[in-house]
Amino acid sequence: MAEGPIIGFGKRRSPNLVLNHIDGSSHSKLVIQKACQYMGKHLTRLSLKGSDITEGTFMSIVQYCHNLVSLDLSCCNSLFMSGKFLSKPKDLEAVRAALVHLRELNLSSVRYLSDSLFNRLMSCVPNIEKLSLASCHLTFEFDPYRGSRNRNSESVMTFTSLLNCIEAHSKTLKILDLSRTSFTNNSIRSLVNIKSLQLKELSLIGCRDLTDEGIIVLVKKQPSLTKLDLSYCQEIKDGSIHAIRNNLTELEHLNISKCRFITDVPIQMLCSSLPNLKYFNCSECYQLTSKGLVNGLCGSSTSSLVSLNLSGCSLVKDDLILAMSKVMKNLEELDLGSCLPLTDRSVNIIAKSFHQLRSLRLAWCKEVTDYGLLGLEKYIYHDNLAEKEEVEVPNVHQGVKMITPGRPNEYSSGRFSRNYSNIGMFSIPADGDRNPPKKISFSELQKEMKNEEYTALYMIRGLQSLNLNACHHVTDVGIIQAIRFRELRRLNLSMCPKLTDEGLVAVAKNNKSLEELNISQCQKISDVGVIAVAKNLLRLTVLDMSSSDQITDKSLQVLAEYCPQLRNLDVSTCGQITMEAVDAIAHKLKSLTVQARYVGGCLEHELFSY
Repeated sequence: MAEGPIIGFGKRRSPNLVLNHIDGSSHSKLVIQKACQYMGKHLTRLSLKGSDITEGTFMSIVQYCHNLVSLDLSCCNSLFMSGKFLSKPKDLEAVRAALVHLRELNLSSVRYLSDSLFNRLMSCVPNIEKLSLASCHLTFEFDPYRGSRNRNSESVMTFTSLLNCIEAHSKTLKILDLSRTSFTNNSIRSLVNIKSLQLKELSLIGCRDLTDEGIIVLVKKQPSLTKLDLSYCQEIKDGSIHAIRNNLTELEHLNISKCRFITDVPIQMLCSSLPNLKYFNCSECYQLTSKGLVNGLCGSSTSSLVSLNLSGCSLVKDDLILAMSKVMKNLEELDLGSCLPLTDRSVNIIAKSFHQLRSLRLAWCKEVTDYGLLGLEKYIYHDNLAEKEEVEVPNVHQGVKMITPGRPNEYSSGRFSRNYSNIGMFSIPADGDRNPPKKISFSELQKEMKNEEYTALYMIRGLQSLNLNACHHVTDVGIIQAIRFRELRRLNLSMCPKLTDEGLVAVAKNNKSLEELNISQCQKISDVGVIAVAKNLLRLTVLDMSSSDQITDKSLQVLAEYCPQLRNLDVSTCGQITMEAVDAIAHKLKSLTVQARYVGGCLEHELFSY
């Protein structure tokens, strides 16, 4: 790499430098050294995540970086493998001088940390505020020192040593990440008993040994927490949520994703008890229902929620979205993926009420149709009167039709429904299936749109991310008329079987700001649609069109010509694309990474990066 661009970055006084996943070649080492030499004076944040750097390389670059505030060494296993890092007094003093202002240190997924090495490194950062040791090998219950004061093991890193370090930095340390470690209830007791420790943020993702007992102790001893991430802690139950609601009054960010034992009971009045709560993730908490979430999230007159993730909560229905629309006026991110009972009514309410939305995910909401995207209320609420009518009793003389469970019929779409009261596996879903939406032609739909006032999805003018993955009833009609946003950057239309080239051409022309597009497994898409994408979306950096059998080499040739910004391309299992075309586009676009599994009979090479 020439020095010219690097010198240019230095002249611009860029404060951030990301050199992730750099290999250990001599050329790469030279690039790192030159980058830090010319930019180090102004650098405040440096990321070397996953880079294959050695102790010598690190010492050669740190001498130029005396103003660092954040340093990311996650997955830098080669730097710590020997165990001798900073063992020389001269190196230790040099790093202490360079990292004196450091406040954030990320050591996640470093396999070779030991007490001795960790103590040396932490002695260089007296002002540390944020420390991440996620996925590190920590020994919690075993004490190899047996009461000895010399805690400098060269082979293991113990929780006892970490406690001593946290105690030494307790006045400055505010953010701690111990995710995916063997953190236990006893470890929590030891941590929260450290004097003068007042954490603001704590991440315990995937700590499977934690139970309500430990969380209750934690929240009582650390009431100043503003962020708590307990996702994938699968032994957490209702007692933890009760304790959080009663003790963490300053909490702003709560993540309980995949905590499968949590029910509606502790969720009630959650937002009213936590008035500052802005980010709430309860995805895949399968026992949460609409009624419980209405009481918990919509119990007060207003809500401060900015981000809400309900993905996988399969008991959520339209009534929750209606209740949310009355109190959540500042919502910017909403994830409703795999909330199967949601219908066009929810989409219509979202378009009418959530004008501040920046991200909307409706993946696998199989009841969503064009009517919801377009806001045609005449068809969205067509079955209101029908529901009030009495069900007609069939005449036995006309013959009785047998209904086979699991197969579509005139009364049911064939979906199973959950019924926890009596385990009714084959009960007919209550909403939306008895009166399917009336089918009308494209010309009739255009007339309806001219004659009626409607609130289409494009009324959310600031939307930047939209996910309609596996919305099987969405067609070109809804996509052409509803998906037209000036600021939309990410769009996922994968597994929409009714999307054709006509719809894709309209997407390309009506959404010029798109940077990421996913049209995988859309079997009706051909070169015509992809060429329109290439010629209209000049900002495109990520394109996934895998499993599309009608796309040929011609699409890759046009992409290579019109999309110089393209960084990631997936053409896996595209039957008409050849390896010669893949090699050609990867050779022309030097920064492009191509995933081409099972293309042209190639089974071995899955990733091509030039």
